[in-house]
This record gives sequence, C-alpha cells and structure tokens, in this order.
Amino acid sequence: RRAEADAGADAGAGLVETARVTLPVDAWGLAVSPDEQTAVVTSAWTHRVSSIDLEVKKLLSSVDVGREPRGVVVSADGKAAYVSHLVATPGDLTRIDALRDAEPRVRKVALPIARARAANPAGGPNDSGVSATLGYALTLSKDGKRLYAPRHAIGAVGDQAWFGATTIDVLLTASDEPLAPRRVRGAIMEMKDGPGHRLLAKDAGGLRYSVLVAVSWRNSPSASSIQSLSCST
Repeated sequence: RRAEADAGADAGAGLVETARVTLPVDAWGLAVSPDEQTAVVTSAWTHRVSSIDLEVKKLLSSVDVGREPRGVVVSADGKAAYVSHLVATPGDLTRIDALRDAEPRVRKVALPIARARAANPAGGPNDSGVSATLGYALTLSKDGKRLYAPRHAIGAVGDQAWFGATTIDVLLTASDEPLAPRRVRGAIMEMKDGPGHRLLAKDAGGLRYSVLVAVSWRNSPSASSIQSLSCST
C-alpha cells in the first residue's frame, strides 16, 4: 500500500513500509475494499481468509474456508467478499459477510459451470454438475452486479475437450444465482454452431427431439435453407 511519507522517511523512497501484519501461511490472493479501509487476503495451503484494518494496521479476523482459496474480490459496499478455489469444493465459491466483524459469516455459493459445457456421465441431459477447478481469480463488473469466474471445467464436452475446457461463469450478486439457468427438460435451447449456422433444439423428456438448422450459404448470403429433423432416443 502506498504510504504517506512521515517526517523521518526519505521522500525519494516511493513506497515506504509502515507496518507488518502476521497472516496464516501461504498468503496468496489480495483484494482491497473500495474505500481502502479493509484488505482481504486468501491463504491457500491453510485454507483461510483474513481481513485487515488498513487504518490501524491490524488483523480483524481469519476464517476457515474450503480447500485452496485463491481469487478474492470485495463488494462495492466493502461488507462482503467472494472467494474462488483452486480445487473443486462443495458450493463452488465462498462468500464472507461482515468483513470487519470479529466473527464474519461464511457460506457457500453454488456456481455450476455453464450448462452447455457440462457432460453427463450417465448419458442424459447436461445437468450433472461437472466440477470446476483452477479458480485463480475473480472480478466484478463496474456496477458490482455481476461476478465473473474464469475456471477449468473437468469433463466438459467439446472438440478436443478430453482434458476439460475453459469456462467463464457469471454470478448475479443481488441474488447469488448463476446468470445461466439450469437446463430444463422441454425447454427450447438456441446455440450458434459456427458462422451462419443456427440450431434450435427441444428436449422432450429424453424421448424425442426436433432440430431446425438455418444455413446461410457462403457464396450467397441472402440465400438460406431450413432443414427439420425428428429423431428418437
């Protein structure tokens, strides 16, 4: 933190160390509240998250969370923090409220990976909750209404995705609900399948489905064809 140079400090030193605060081992992620009054630090190996008062330069609290906490962001009002994890943990993210209290409140926040990227080992609809790992960082939108979580989806479907796939999932902070809804049987899904391709699919309880494909021909952008398929599973 940039410190105000006191009377005895060398003005040419730039950053001047004014205090040290002892933290749990393996301090990793750091976030500062918008008012610059509170710092939040994740400690990966010891799975703890600590709050520091930057005015008096002392530890406010240190709470136990899931394994390998890494990325951390502080809400716009400075009262809460979201934490990501390097390994898959129940709940996916951790939220900590009342950061400046002696005993902050800790709870899990579910943020499944994007449903279209999830594979179901049983062969059914993509609603199996594939694990998300490598949560190194988090970021909030400028208005604080959306939390972006880049991670690695183990078991995601896709070309050459045997080792998983990258995914950026979005949490609505007002409700702590994912922006992408869970897949619902019988719902219409729309996906783009390359330039000029549009695919609409209806999941009818896993028994039948219909597909409409609209293709714009490369040599004649104004011309298109629509094909309809009906299949049984």
